[in-house]
Amino acid sequence: MAWNGGRLVLNPGWTTDWWYSWGDDRGAQFAQLREFRESTRLNRLTVTYYSLKREDNNAISYFVGARNDGPNVAICELVGGGLT
Repeated sequence: MAWNGGRLVLNPGWTTDWWYSWGDDRGAQFAQLREFRESTRLNRLTVTYYSLKREDNNAISYFVGARNDGPNVAICELVGGGLT
């Protein structure tokens, strides 16, 4: 199932880290940055890492790093979905 989370402003060269969890194990997840239409766009938004951690309660926490490699300010959100 697809999902999206949060609105973020990334200046050129800036990086950010996200984490998310549903309190259980949703299996493999894909996550990517998407620019909003009102953004200047023409940026290259790069996901720099994916990782996960199994918690004590058997839930999975997912971690994503991202960077704006473009020349402009990017207004974006993290979007994704399950791979299973």
